[in-house]
Amino acid sequence: MIKKQRLKKKKRQAPTPLSADEERLLDSLLENLDKINPDNIKEHIKGPDVARSLLERLPPDDPASVNLILTLREAFPEREVQKAVKRTAFRFGQKGISIPDKEEVKGPSLTFKNYESAGPSAYVSPIDWTGSRGVLILIPQTTKGMDVGLGTVNS
Repeated sequence: MIKKQRLKKKKRQAPTPLSADEERLLDSLLENLDKINPDNIKEHIKGPDVARSLLERLPPDDPASVNLILTLREAFPEREVQKAVKRTAFRFGQKGISIPDKEEVKGPSLTFKNYESAGPSAYVSPIDWTGSRGVLILIPQTTKGMDVGLGTVNS
């Protein structure tokens, strides 16, 4: 019998430590969250490591935190920042603060063509010796083809 090998879990990489300047910048940003302009967020936050660290340290009781989370999600498409946004949104959700989901803009998934099709049609047979007649109903469907109904009618 063949022995199955267990898969080893990948170890999560430790975040790169921030420099002293980045720590001072992070502390000043946390003190003045309401004064951060969302239009030029990349001027305040220099890189994805600083953005991730800021997201991890955001206080849930500050009303400016939600807007900052949404701004960082749009400004930094890096995977580690997006994961930090999700973790922060979960942490805020545990405290009762909801973060709106990212809205994906999609076009229509199906495009319908206007086909000239005949309307529904019905065919009736003559009455037989038992007083019954057969009925056939055809209803064209746009995407599927044709629906067919078949039955008998007694008089």
